[in-house]
Amino acid sequence: MREVEHPLVSFEVVVVQDFTSYLKSLQESAISDFDIFLIDIDLNFYFNGIEIASILRNYNQQCFIIFVTGDPSKALSSINSGTLPTDYIIKEDFHSETVKERIKNTISQIIQKQVQPMFVKEIVYLNISSNSEKMNISSINYIASIPNNRYSATLRTQTSNLIINTSLGKLKKKLATYSNFVILKSYIINLYNVASISTYEEKVFFTNGDYIILNPRTLKKIDVARKAGEPSDAS
Repeated sequence: MREVEHPLVSFEVVVVQDFTSYLKSLQESAISDFDIFLIDIDLNFYFNGIEIASILRNYNQQCFIIFVTGDPSKALSSINSGTLPTDYIIKEDFHSETVKERIKNTISQIIQKQVQPMFVKEIVYLNISSNSEKMNISSINYIASIPNNRYSATLRTQTSNLIINTSLGKLKKKLATYSNFVILKSYIINLYNVASISTYEEKVFFTNGDYIILNPRTLKKIDVARKAGEPSDAS
């Protein structure tokens, strides 16, 4: 959880080892709408994780709850409990890179949903088909070059895949003025829509579940740009 990075958000990880004491000190105002709880269902305790989540949900309906468990059959119980979990993660091996990246990805998506309204009004005009189309910056995941085509590029948004009738070079100059884009040799990536970066899988994951495969060197450049929180020309 401490490895999750975002250019606009920082957060503190708090470990609750004694839930009974935590519950006694809990006041309604102590849980905010932006708090994230990562809860193991299978606890050797007076409460199981679902019961703890139900108690927390009584204090706040908007906070985020992520369940982890080694038992896939507990999923239905968590759904029927009314705790409204954001995610349910199976920890076949809690130390595996897959589980680790899933947790980081889920937390990154939660953070992204909070910062999205900050730049949702930013607009850019792009040549799509034969028209100049208005595009929300927040909807763009990335723009990629097309092999053997110098005059067009692929635009991947949160909901669609389009062709832009402009060279990637011209698009780089146009989008370099926006602080949330990182400029790469064959890609222009919207940092604010990046949910996580997995060096293990060599992938960049976006907040809508899409991903692209990149080499470790390029992944490092994106990671540096995210941590810097400013545009980076990595070409």
